Amino acid sequence: MRLSEIADRLAALEGRDADEIHIRLRNPLFKGLLRGESGRSRNSPADYPALELIRARLLMVMFDCGLSTAELALVSDMLNTRYERGTALEMMAEGTAAGEGWIVLIRFVRGMQGERIVSPSFFKDGSDTLGECSVRELVSDGRWSTQFSGTHMMTSVVPASELIRPLLES
Repeated sequence: MRLSEIADRLAALEGRDADEIHIRLRNPLFKGLLRGESGRSRNSPADYPALELIRARLLMVMFDCGLSTAELALVSDMLNTRYERGTALEMMAEGTAAGEGWIVLIRFVRGMQGERIVSPSFFKDGSDTLGECSVRELVSDGRWSTQFSGTHMMTSVVPASELIRPLLES
């Protein structure tokens, strides 16, 4: 799949201009977050596996919500983390296809020197991976803010399965 094909799919899904999306995807900082294989010659476009369409969708939504490309790189690294069942991205895609709900939490902290720190993590919606309570309870009660250094400013919940599902159905 070429970047232009990814842009076309996302544009159709979001009701946006495909050229605008293609330009963003071609930005070297954003393009570097996607995993493609080089074309046959140095002038050939890269080819991207179908899974990268899902990565592009998630990253573009987070970019639209204010994450910088450096912060998106942290999200992309989290999506690349390998577990027994595969990478986080593969687990989310397979789980969504099987009807599971997955979310990405983006935690924003003001560090001790005043810097903004972004910490992404992913969860099967409703799971208790932190051992205290459900993710939703943890975020809504504000208990996450006392578990990490710095000042907890906000936690955003990205509905990964809701964003992924339309791509799997088409």
